[in-house]
Amino acid sequence: MPEPGPNKGVERTASSVRSYLAPACSRSSRLAFGDSARPVSIQLLNRTTNDGSRWFAELPESRSFDALRDHLRALHGVRITEFLTDHVTEAWIDFTFRHHTFTINNQYGDYWLFVREPSRPDDILSEVVSHCQPFLHENVA
Repeated sequence: MPEPGPNKGVERTASSVRSYLAPACSRSSRLAFGDSARPVSIQLLNRTTNDGSRWFAELPESRSFDALRDHLRALHGVRITEFLTDHVTEAWIDFTFRHHTFTINNQYGDYWLFVREPSRPDDILSEVVSHCQPFLHENVA
């Protein structure tokens, strides 16, 4: 059976997704938001998942996964490599950016952002978050 993680090929159940996403360690900091629900700073998460990927951000699931996928395409250099969804409750959006491999998955009302290579520079991760954050927050009351 293939290893669970951003690479597809494993039948996913809620239980398998939770165990895959369970952090191996929980060093983290949260994204900070002002009173208007507008981002005021970006502090990246630094959680390592069981497959070694870094869970680096959590953003509100305020728009559809189709809309987020389309918005990602507007970031110069992004190439969507896979979009897996049941068209009802869950999606996995895989993409590359600046030669790094990323995954976005929706869990518990949020989008969780992962990078396959955990040692990637924070400025690249911040660029992805900076692109998605305003788009997802303009629908938040």
